[in-house]
Amino acid sequence: MKKKEPTKFRGFHPEAFRFFRRLARNNHKPWFDQNRPIYEQHVSGALKALLEALAPRMLLLDPEFEVSGKTGKNFSRINRDIRFARDKSPYRGNLYLFFGRAGTDLGTRLYAGLSADGVSCGFAAYHGRGSEMEDIFKPRRAREPEEIDRMLRRLDRRFEVYWHAKERGEWMKHRGRPRSDEDWKRCRAKSTSCGSPCMLRIRQMAWRSSRCATVVSTMRSVVPAQRSSGSCVGAIPPPARRR
Repeated sequence: MKKKEPTKFRGFHPEAFRFFRRLARNNHKPWFDQNRPIYEQHVSGALKALLEALAPRMLLLDPEFEVSGKTGKNFSRINRDIRFARDKSPYRGNLYLFFGRAGTDLGTRLYAGLSADGVSCGFAAYHGRGSEMEDIFKPRRAREPEEIDRMLRRLDRRFEVYWHAKERGEWMKHRGRPRSDEDWKRCRAKSTSCGSPCMLRIRQMAWRSSRCATVVSTMRSVVPAQRSSGSCVGAIPPPARRR
């Protein structure tokens, strides 16, 4: 049997965003099963095609980046873990493609995500024992505060930047970059789940039909944050020009 050729990434269809808007009103298994073909073609299928398009450039950024295409390695899960959750909705309102070093907990990652709001793309970091943020990024910021703050200040001008801290048992979102030593001490989120708060996120949001070149351009811009965490060694080349 002839092997099926991977679908070429041509941007995101409006059905992808419509799917998530409708899912918000019908978050239950019968509806999802009925609309699974739309999900597989325009949501998960589109992100798989984007992975195929981005993988060669990601491996130039770091040959150790995970590009296997496995759930949990390059893709988030659409299913929520509701065993101990108050909200028993079975599905998440987003799906992510992400890149980090193979064999790690992917505590820092470059990512592109789909939701009802559009496409988001950028850098996300999570905190935890043994994470890159704990072992590399925060110690480097303590040694070189001016350099790290200058890098984040430049990104803050172009992208949406925010961070999380736990206050009185609840995760609180703070807009902008952590500015003081006290902010960096409070800036933490232990889980690496895409459904949980992240320590630090730098993103561009709300494209409606993104092309591969747009994603590459954003990832190239936020690479300094990924490199500061010790999570990449190279640089993403610009997309090839059309003739």
